Amino acid sequence: MVLASFFAVGCGNGVPETPAEGEGEGEGEGEGEGEGEGEGEGEGEGEGEGEGEGEGEGEGEGEGEPACGDDGDCEVGTICEAGACVEGCRSGRDCPADRPECDVDSGAFGGCFECLIDGDCDVAAGQACREGSCVQVCAVDGDCAGGVCENEICVQCRVDANCAIGSICADNSCVEGCRSDRDCADEDTCRDGQCVLGCRATPEDTCPLGSRCSDAVCVLGCGVDDTRCADGEVCRADACLPACQDGADCDRGSACLDGACVAGCLTDDDCGGFGSTTPICVGENATTPGTCAQCDVDGDCLQGLGLTCDDSHTCRAACSAQGGCFVGVCDTTDDLCVECLTDDDCGAFELCDAATRSCISEEALCAPCQSDDQCGAGNLCLAIRTSNFTTDRGCGLDCSDGQGCPSGSSCQDISEGGVLRGRQCVPDNSVVDTMSCQAYRTLESQTACRFSATCGTGGLCVNDVCAIPCDTGADCPYGSTCEQNPDGDRPPRVCVMP
Repeated sequence: MVLASFFAVGCGNGVPETPAEGEGEGEGEGEGEGEGEGEGEGEGEGEGEGEGEGEGEGEGEGEGEPACGDDGDCEVGTICEAGACVEGCRSGRDCPADRPECDVDSGAFGGCFECLIDGDCDVAAGQACREGSCVQVCAVDGDCAGGVCENEICVQCRVDANCAIGSICADNSCVEGCRSDRDCADEDTCRDGQCVLGCRATPEDTCPLGSRCSDAVCVLGCGVDDTRCADGEVCRADACLPACQDGADCDRGSACLDGACVAGCLTDDDCGGFGSTTPICVGENATTPGTCAQCDVDGDCLQGLGLTCDDSHTCRAACSAQGGCFVGVCDTTDDLCVECLTDDDCGAFELCDAATRSCISEEALCAPCQSDDQCGAGNLCLAIRTSNFTTDRGCGLDCSDGQGCPSGSSCQDISEGGVLRGRQCVPDNSVVDTMSCQAYRTLESQTACRFSATCGTGGLCVNDVCAIPCDTGADCPYGSTCEQNPDGDRPPRVCVMP
């Protein structure tokens, strides 16, 4: 377990064809109004003659009840056109709070903007309306607080020098990144457009323990140097591992090999013995650790219950197509009770492993965990501090080799006791300082709520369902999208599931 020392912490847009009287769906051919025969369910209207296929009776084309009857059936920012909610407005009352002004001549159905004229902005504060947004106007750089004057509008930057160290100017905005080492802090260096921790290898490696200096950049690993590891660790195959004299020095499920604790087992004792759910060491030899399992032969299973040790070294009860499993489901291919046959047999954030017929944790950001081995190769089970009193455990995703992070997360250093253990994708959000895995999980599961406390640190209760705040889609995990807050309250935008 690694402690993360950070606070990472509808309606369619198209317009359907004009419906015609009738019930249900039908297809017609030809032009003009007329009757057609078809089958369908629901009521609709359409144009055309001829015969159509479907279920039910109807005239022409139709697809059941319309999505809306009037503008009140649609979300703020959309209006009802020909039975469908489309983006647009007829007046300011159709617009959200952050874009309250309606321009009925914008686009096909009007558009909502922050402003239409200068008077919609804070003129006394020097604002004016430009392309539907209130901006600070200026004549010289001195008119802009913390920015520069460009084309009579205050912007963040004109050149990289206008931005803080660690960022550069792109489209008049300061963004994180670099073009050369001079754009980074003194100890950092520019690599692939990002400032990374710089270093020197001699006379003494300046990287944190658990990493080493390579090409002026700190990379994970120790090479072959035990001194790059913390006390009580040794360097093996460029990784810091706990040192040991024998198996008793290692945790359950690991073995002492060449003076280092490695994953696996060499004897049954390495598996924990009595009381362990996987007490038998299988597949081991003198130089290669094996795996801790429930059984190797039928005799390793509890006696008197008729249990069988299957090919995955798991003790199984007998069953039949008629049932017989107290727990799990019956696999009729060998008439044995198993934990799962499909993903539907498992819980949230779990997948069914076809080889073992057991539920395993999905390699997903923030999947619940208690140990690293539940998170997949390279991923760590993180205890992310969410307040002064609580931690929230969830899986990170390995990004040590420059792997990209999914939406709603960023790649951050993970340390334990001052030793760098890796880089992991962890929850991150541009709107709130502290974002928890619990908030992400309640969003994904669409947890019902009355208060935001139900949704975890960083989460919100919106329309009685958990959500999280956002500024752009980059803040939103799990394929959710950043939409207007349907509560019409702060924050103006929230991540919602499709």
